[in-house]
Amino acid sequence: MYGDGRFYYSYARSLALQGDLDIKDELTHAFSPQDNNTQSDKEESFTGYPVQSLGPSLFWAPVLYVSNHLALRLGLLSNGFSDIYQISVGLFSIALSALAFHRLGKLLSKKLKSITVFLTLILVWAGTNLFFYTAIDTINTHFFSFSLSVFALCEYLEKKQPSLLLTGLLTGLALQNRQLDILFHLGLFAAYFISHLRIADLIKYTSFILLASLPQLLVWNFQFSSPLPPMAGEGFWRFSPFSILSIFFDLPQGLLFTAPIMLIASLLILFKTKSKYIYFSSISFVLFIILIGFWWSPLGGAAYGPRFLITFYPIFTLVVSSRLKLLHTRSLMIFALIFVTLSLLNTLYFLYVSP
Repeated sequence: MYGDGRFYYSYARSLALQGDLDIKDELTHAFSPQDNNTQSDKEESFTGYPVQSLGPSLFWAPVLYVSNHLALRLGLLSNGFSDIYQISVGLFSIALSALAFHRLGKLLSKKLKSITVFLTLILVWAGTNLFFYTAIDTINTHFFSFSLSVFALCEYLEKKQPSLLLTGLLTGLALQNRQLDILFHLGLFAAYFISHLRIADLIKYTSFILLASLPQLLVWNFQFSSPLPPMAGEGFWRFSPFSILSIFFDLPQGLLFTAPIMLIASLLILFKTKSKYIYFSSISFVLFIILIGFWWSPLGGAAYGPRFLITFYPIFTLVVSSRLKLLHTRSLMIFALIFVTLSLLNTLYFLYVSP
């Protein structure tokens, strides 16, 4: 566990072991494999609360609660940071990602052959940086971004009358996971709403968003005396068109090198004929790209590939699958094998060679 993952984990630990969301104690912990697994008195100085949100911490907290009881029963170190806690949270993240892929596969299977669905999912998972964020760096927010997007997309596309309770809650969770993720969910709702134009639907949807995001708003209000985090200062609001180009073509971190199939999909979603959901998703995507173009690092800082875009991978999968189904099965297998092999080699390079 490292980087921003420490903050999301800290909220989960505080809630599970202390019954609150004040993470001051967790922030003074010296995060390292050695200090995590010893009864260490080493502490870091508290420098203030982070702007990072709750992320998936509300879902990790029950896992940590159970892990704590197991640690006590088994006589293991029960400090909330040791391996049993982190492994449990990581396995939960992997399990939720697997469930999301299962749901996405069921959606694709309505129009594609089983072998095409399987190869498409393998290509999207192991042929992109999604493998890294759902199998390796799992104590983070990106597996959750992907999962929430999948569940929302399936709800809208599989039902004539999607549950506004579910989609509203998913949107609220997306807001407290990574704030810009809400653009994808709002795009899906806009596609639904434009076809029905019922004000009651808008009120219901908005109400459930506020309900799901209430814990985050309360935490921010406690930390910063404002329902919104400080979003100003160095690194913010410095737009550059070259930042947007780096998202796609940066060497070696752009989509072209870390998720080439998603680069193809991102172009298809902008320039090919679209359903209403894909059309509004493309608008959300353009807005998303422009906004992260203001960030100091549109690629996501110390990241493997443009991790922020993972939110849009489910709709990208839908778009690119419509082209992959045109390939002969043998050709698709070769295509997937090449992309997956290159992606896995690139992942190994990032993990063990890249500075």
